[in-house]
Amino acid sequence: MPPDRIRGDQSSQWLIDTLPSSGIYKGVVVFVHGQPGSKESWSRVLLRLARFPYRYIVFDRPGWGDNSIDSMSISGNAYYLLEILKSLPRGSKIYLVGHSLGAAVATVAASMISETLPRVLAVSPALNGDALMALDSAIALPIVGSAVAKVSLELLRRKTGYSHWGASSASSFSLEQRWLLRELPMLGPAVLDVGDRLSVLYATNDRVVPFRSIVALSKTLPKAPMTLCISGGHNLPATRPSLVAHFIAKSVTKELLT
Repeated sequence: MPPDRIRGDQSSQWLIDTLPSSGIYKGVVVFVHGQPGSKESWSRVLLRLARFPYRYIVFDRPGWGDNSIDSMSISGNAYYLLEILKSLPRGSKIYLVGHSLGAAVATVAASMISETLPRVLAVSPALNGDALMALDSAIALPIVGSAVAKVSLELLRRKTGYSHWGASSASSFSLEQRWLLRELPMLGPAVLDVGDRLSVLYATNDRVVPFRSIVALSKTLPKAPMTLCISGGHNLPATRPSLVAHFIAKSVTKELLT
């Protein structure tokens, strides 16, 4: 389970919580990684945000990285995230940043305590049934899905050079896909509840979350800010970290100043 209390400048195997050097911060930014992923998925972005006066919390979701808890559904991950948020000081301005599946987790969590979460920043988000592709169904298959997940992870490791997803990443990948197929088409109420407090960053050459998903999302939330770029693919925190950092800093600062 998440810790009973979170302190600034705290570091553990599965969670890192840092404060500005002054110890004074204007808001708390919590990062939620996708799949495959871990807290390390945000490392390049965090380096570029270090000079801003925010408190940053980045953690391994259940089943990934150094988090030994079994993987969970989207709603299960959202409740897990809420337990982390409950550990923060009352009155904290909290901002959730989610990548891919992590955007779904952040959105569901935000819909549960909407009065304290002014904005959700979704990077390459999977937020509706239109985000699903054939590979998602293949990875979700019993027995066969685990093998497909292992092959997919190995190909991604060779392509990206990443190896920080954790020992249980293949099984977590397959299990999460089964929940994904059931839950993504049902996220409509949570998305509507968050409404135009949701901001989106998406690359039009994303081959994981198809463009039709973003089109559908824009129709659901016509007033939600959406930023499109033409390169970087799906894993923008790794391929375009400066762009993602700018998106976060601009979005959060605008919210803090209003």
